[in-house]
Amino acid sequence: MGTSKSFFAFLLVVVSGVGLWMGGKFLYDLHHYFLLSHTAPVHINEWKVEEIKPGKFSIFASLEFQVGERIFYKNYRFLKPVYQNPYVAEALIERWENERWEVWYNPKDPQIASLQKAFPIKAGVYFVLCLGVFLYFSWLRIYVRKMGGIDPH
Repeated sequence: MGTSKSFFAFLLVVVSGVGLWMGGKFLYDLHHYFLLSHTAPVHINEWKVEEIKPGKFSIFASLEFQVGERIFYKNYRFLKPVYQNPYVAEALIERWENERWEVWYNPKDPQIASLQKAFPIKAGVYFVLCLGVFLYFSWLRIYVRKMGGIDPH
């Protein structure tokens, strides 16, 4: 009986830890999403493809944008998509060169800027799933105690 209580407690601690990690990641990503609240037209000086890991290629952009009277310069790496073939990335760059781009930036600190702004839905879904598993195990613990299956002491 003691082994099952220890295992259940260990499982609850692991689920709680994963849930806290996922919740923290979601809140951090959400905070970053809301920081980037303003947009400005951007001029992209240079596009390039660089190998970030063996067999993994990413697109980099050297850009400049103006906020008020100040001009900001930034090198930006697109986090997604990542390519296994540099020629596909170069073909995408050719298409992107003809598009009009805007930069998302933090009005209090325009150095914090991004060409991509996406709501962290994946992190939110993971957090909700972890929360659901935690609530299920918490309910299960209460249910088993009520049924008299495990002595609380």
